[in-house]
Amino acid sequence: MNTVVFEICAFILSFFCIIYSVIVKRAQYSPPRDIIGKLSSQHFVFLNLLTNVMLSSLASVVGYFLELNRSADTVFFQHLFHIMYYVFHTALPVSFALYIMNINGATLGRKKSFFVYLLSLFMLSELLVLSNPFTHLVFYIDESYVYHRGPMILFQYLCGLAYVLVGIYFIIKNKAAIPKNDFLTICIAIIVALVGIALQAAFANLYVELFFEAIAFLAMMLLLEDRTGEVDPITGSGSRSAFIRNVTKLLETDQSFSVIGIKLINLEFYSSLFSGQDIDLILKNVYGWLASVYPSDYIFHFRNEDFAIIVYNRSEREVEEFANELLAKFNYTWQSEDLTARLEAGVSVIRVPEDSDSVSEISQILSAPDSWFHNGQRICLSDDINLIKRDILIEKAIRLAVNERRLKVWYQPIWSAETGKIVAAEALVRLFDPVMGHISSEEFIPLAEKIGLISDIGTFVYEETCSFISRNNIETIGLDYIEVNISVYQFVEDGIVDKLERIRKTYGVRPDQLNLEITESVSSDEAPNLNSRMQEMNSLGYSFSLDDYGSGYSNLIRLINSKYKNVKIDKYILWNSEKNKDTSRLLDSLIKIIRSLGLNVIQEGVENEAQLSRVLNSGCNLIQGYYFCKPVPEDEFLNFVKTFNSKKDRKK
Repeated sequence: MNTVVFEICAFILSFFCIIYSVIVKRAQYSPPRDIIGKLSSQHFVFLNLLTNVMLSSLASVVGYFLELNRSADTVFFQHLFHIMYYVFHTALPVSFALYIMNINGATLGRKKSFFVYLLSLFMLSELLVLSNPFTHLVFYIDESYVYHRGPMILFQYLCGLAYVLVGIYFIIKNKAAIPKNDFLTICIAIIVALVGIALQAAFANLYVELFFEAIAFLAMMLLLEDRTGEVDPITGSGSRSAFIRNVTKLLETDQSFSVIGIKLINLEFYSSLFSGQDIDLILKNVYGWLASVYPSDYIFHFRNEDFAIIVYNRSEREVEEFANELLAKFNYTWQSEDLTARLEAGVSVIRVPEDSDSVSEISQILSAPDSWFHNGQRICLSDDINLIKRDILIEKAIRLAVNERRLKVWYQPIWSAETGKIVAAEALVRLFDPVMGHISSEEFIPLAEKIGLISDIGTFVYEETCSFISRNNIETIGLDYIEVNISVYQFVEDGIVDKLERIRKTYGVRPDQLNLEITESVSSDEAPNLNSRMQEMNSLGYSFSLDDYGSGYSNLIRLINSKYKNVKIDKYILWNSEKNKDTSRLLDSLIKIIRSLGLNVIQEGVENEAQLSRVLNSGCNLIQGYYFCKPVPEDEFLNFVKTFNSKKDRKK
C-alpha cells in the first residue's frame, strides 16, 4: 500500500484540479471547436495534462493491486491497465511540449502540417503501446503473471525525453513572449517534475513521479491558468490585456497575422438613450454573433465601442472579405430584449508585420478616434492604416514638444497697401521633431485640438509673442501689432481672459500690440459664449481678426455682431478664383462687402504679382503671403522688416 500512496495522492490532486478548472474557471475560457483550435488552446492542453496524470495514476494504482493478486483471472486486466498507463503516460511529455508552445505562442497560426510533424513521434510511440498485445515490445507478462519491461521501453522514454527537450527549447527560444513571473513558474514546475522522475529512477518501488508532476501542474494552474484579469466583465470575451498577451506571443514568434478592429461609431448615441444594462446586453449580442463566425479565443473587447479579432492562416484577400462580411452585419438592427439598435461600425484591417510590428502601435491604431470613418468610409485598409500611424507619431511629437517646450514661433509679415510697408505680422507655431522632421501646422493643429493640447500650444505661442514684443521695440521698425492665433476651443475655456492678461502684464506688453486671430472652426451652438468673451477682451483694449473667412461657420450676421478689426480671407478662395469664375466673383464680393463694413481685409496666400494686383483691385488693403515673405524665425523676420520698411522710407 505504501508504495502507491503517492500515486493515489496524484490521482486525487489531479482530479480536483480538473474539477476546479472545469467548474470554477470555465467562465474564463471558451472551448475550441476544431482539432487545431484544441491543440493551440493553452487551457485545453492543460486540462489534457491533468487528465493524463489522473488516468496514468489511476491505471498505476489499479495495476499495482492487480499485480499483488495476480492470477490467470487477472492477467487480462493486468494487460489492460498497463496499456492504459502507457497510453496516458506517453501523452504527458507531448502535452507538456504543446502547453509550453501555447504559453509562448509558438502554436498560434500554425497549419495542420506543423502539428502532424510535431505529433508524429508521439503517434508512433502510442502505436507501439496499442500494438503491444501482439508484439510485446513495450512490456510483457510472463507465465507467472509477473510484469516485465520490453525491448522498446527505452524508445518510449527517449520519445518522452525528446518532447521534454522540445518544450525546454521553446521556453528558451521564445522567452521574451513569456511574462517573467510565468517563466519562473514554468522553470520551477519543470524542476519539481524532474525531481520526481529522478527519485523514481533511484528508487524503483517509490512511485512518486506522477505525484511530483501533479504538484507541478497544481502550481501552474494557480499561477498560469488564472485568467480572471483577462476576461471582459461585460461580454465574457477576452479583454485588452488578453489581446496584448496574444499579440505579444505572435510577434515574439515571428508570426504573420492580421488584426481586425471593429469600432461601434454611434454607440455613444444609444448610451444616452438606453440604460447601462441595456447597452451591456447589446454588446453581449455583438460578441455572441462574432463568436458564431470566428473562434471566440481570438475575439477581444477593449472599451464599449471597440472589439478586435486576431486572424491568421488567411490570405490578404480572405481577411478583407471577412472584414466586409463583419461590416455587412451592421446594416441590420441589433435586438436586446425589447430594445432595438441600429449600430454603425467602422472596420480596420491591420496586417502584421506589414502594417505594424509593435503591440503598442497596434493598440493605438485600434483606439484611433472614429473620425477616421467619415464621408461614408467604413473600412480602413493599409493606406488608411499608414495615415493613422502618422497621426500617432505626430501626437507623440506634439506631446513631446509641449512637455519639453520645443515648439518654435516664426513670424510672417503683413503688408499694407495704404502705406506700402510691413505694418504687422502673424505669429505661427512650428513643430520640428527629431524623428519626423518638420510637421505642417495643417497636420498637427487639428490633431492637437482632438487630443486636447491646443490650449497648451496656444498659450505657448501667446507667451512667446509677448516675450518677442517685450524684447524688441516693434513700433520703431513700423509694426503696429502682432497677430496671435487663438483656437476657439482655447478661447471659450473658463479663466482664459485672466490667464492671457496675467501673461501680457508679466511681459509689460500693451493690449493694442496684440491682435487675437480666431478661426471660427466650430458653430455658434458649440461656442455660445464666444461673443461675450470677445466683448470682455475688447473692453480691455484687445483687437481681433477673423481667420480663414469663407471656409468655416462664419456668416455676415456673425461678422457684424462681433467686434473684429480684420477679416482674413481663406487662401484657397484666392487660389481657386484663378480657375473658377464663380469663385472669382465670390472673392470680389467678399472683399467689397467686408470693406464696406469698415473692416480691414487681409488676403492670405498671395504668392505672385498677378494675385497681388487681383486682390488690390478688388479693394483688399492688407496682404500676407510668400510674395513678400514666408514665415521665418525671429531674427530673420526683424532683419527683413527693417530692411523692407527702410527702403520704403528712402524712396519717399
